[in-house]
Amino acid sequence: MASSYPVEKPDAPSTQDSSEEVTARILAAAQKEFELVGIRRSSMSDVARRAGISRAAVYRRYPGKDSLVKAVAGREMLAVLARVAATVSVAPDAAGTVVQLAVASARELRSNPLLLKLLETEPEELYNYGATSGDTSLPIVRMFIVQYLQSLRDRDRLLPEADLAMAAEIMIRLATTQLLMPGGLMPFRDDAGVAEFARRYFVPLVVREIPATA
Repeated sequence: MASSYPVEKPDAPSTQDSSEEVTARILAAAQKEFELVGIRRSSMSDVARRAGISRAAVYRRYPGKDSLVKAVAGREMLAVLARVAATVSVAPDAAGTVVQLAVASARELRSNPLLLKLLETEPEELYNYGATSGDTSLPIVRMFIVQYLQSLRDRDRLLPEADLAMAAEIMIRLATTQLLMPGGLMPFRDDAGVAEFARRYFVPLVVREIPATA
């Protein structure tokens, strides 16, 4: 005899909150899977198993692994920006903030578990993401840098917004190049070296004049 009580499927969220929770679980599980074994060796079944939900629940949100990879990358990019912003202390001036942003960003990139795994096992995935999604992620990071600088108390020392945007893009592209082609003259792996590099080359791109205290 059939039960008179409604039966809710465990993977079918009944509210917006539960739907968002399931999505967050999927993305967290996928990122962990990618960090452990890489993207190529991960499957949608592995992600579903780690998230504790069915494959169908994963496929309802992400029809294929490519869309899941892009979602994880976008989520991690925002997390990186949040961590960088949280790390940067209140500098006395815009020049000091530029230096701190450079140091925090370089430290984040060279210690990020997902990036390190992909660089070790399948760097072509990073190249592929840059080629297919760079036009989406680049404006987000560029806007983050510009708006962060414009929020400073001594923003009157900054160059016009168009110049800030160009400077931000130069910094992003340099960081990306250093990540994919390590070595060379840029001191990517040394905080003191990154700070000195930023003072010499990044600050003049952003600040009208370098304060004596920088």
